[in-house]
Amino acid sequence: MNRSHELRPYELLASLREVAAKAPDFAPAHSDFAKFAMFFLLFMPPDQTAALRREAEAEAHKALAWTPNRPMLFSFCQSFCR
Repeated sequence: MNRSHELRPYELLASLREVAAKAPDFAPAHSDFAKFAMFFLLFMPPDQTAALRREAEAEAHKALAWTPNRPMLFSFCQSFCR
């Protein structure tokens, strides 16, 4: 059975991490990571969710620091970030 579809979320998150690391001032990379990570939390094994949630929250706050006037991102942080 081909399980490559199970790796796609990890590959997407790895790519977004790489973009954010290479361009730390590029807010969309941080906000996209936060958005996708929070979505993928629904499908992750329970032992991986706490660390990914913390990382998503940190990325959302980074994006919000660079683009504070983004209402959807602000709403996201209010809903999902601690």
